[in-house]
Amino acid sequence: MSGREPDPDTRARNAAMRLLARREHSRAELRGKLVRRGFENDSVEELLKGLEDQDLLSDERFAKSLIVSRAETGYGPNRIGLELRDRGVSEELAREAIAKAEVDWERQVTDQVTRKFGSHPAQTFPEWARRARYLERRGFDQEAIRQAIGNFERGAET
Repeated sequence: MSGREPDPDTRARNAAMRLLARREHSRAELRGKLVRRGFENDSVEELLKGLEDQDLLSDERFAKSLIVSRAETGYGPNRIGLELRDRGVSEELAREAIAKAEVDWERQVTDQVTRKFGSHPAQTFPEWARRARYLERRGFDQEAIRQAIGNFERGAET
């Protein structure tokens, strides 16, 4: 008996547990990985439901984990929200998780400016615009960008 191959449901659960042991996954992410590995949709859906019931799989916990991870690497709430939605987290849950996150977004954007450009203000409009575009790509909104780098004043350009 010990030489027999486990049934497909057991193999699917083992694969899911190995994936979850490495890091949190969203439901959609885990579903995709299991389906790509050849497990049937119906058994995968049943397995995911069981994992959620046992609190081994949680989109909310995944969202919190991703927010902390991305914020630590200097990304803003807009970019993190897009990544959450790309990974299958509902827009509503992504918005709620970002709002509840214990992240000082103002400090984050200021740290990014200092890390990338130093503490001196932009001397020309193109330099100011380059900083603003960088922060926007990192996922910060216009208000946060203005708070961090200010508005460019034409009189300052020499």
